[in-house]
Amino acid sequence: MKILVDENMPYARDLFSRLGEVTAVPGRPIPVAQLADADALMVRSVTKVNESLLAGKTH
Repeated sequence: MKILVDENMPYARDLFSRLGEVTAVPGRPIPVAQLADADALMVRSVTKVNESLLAGKTH
């Protein structure tokens, strides 16, 4: 599983690395190219996750 985590979330890499391949990315803006290949996205509440962010997501 490919997991994107906000680079500003403490301990996120350690926590989610048990579940799959973790990549830390800027929380604002989320890199759309990396999002298209991700299975999971872990962000802070300040990040807007909406239809326009996920528009390029295929699965």
